[in-house]
Amino acid sequence: MNNKKLSDLYQKQWEIVGHIQANADNLEMIDEIREMFIGVMKDSAALQLVENNLIDNMKAHIKEQRKLSKQINEMVGHSNEKDNVLDLKENMMLRK
Repeated sequence: MNNKKLSDLYQKQWEIVGHIQANADNLEMIDEIREMFIGVMKDSAALQLVENNLIDNMKAHIKEQRKLSKQINEMVGHSNEKDNVLDLKENMMLRK
């Protein structure tokens, strides 16, 4: 196992998690702004544009974070957890 690469993956993963949290905080702030200016900015196209951009960024970061988690799990030897019945049967057969 390459410790440097694993460390870099963990670092990148935490950076992405930070971006996701920051975007979530910004979305919450947009909701608060809408509440403060009910009637004036409730249906603001500018706020909607910013909100859509933040959501798109969050989706991209979540997708990237999942890929990094998968790479990390592969590097440390964890198998991917699967949720369907066939995989459960396969695991049971392998354990026998």
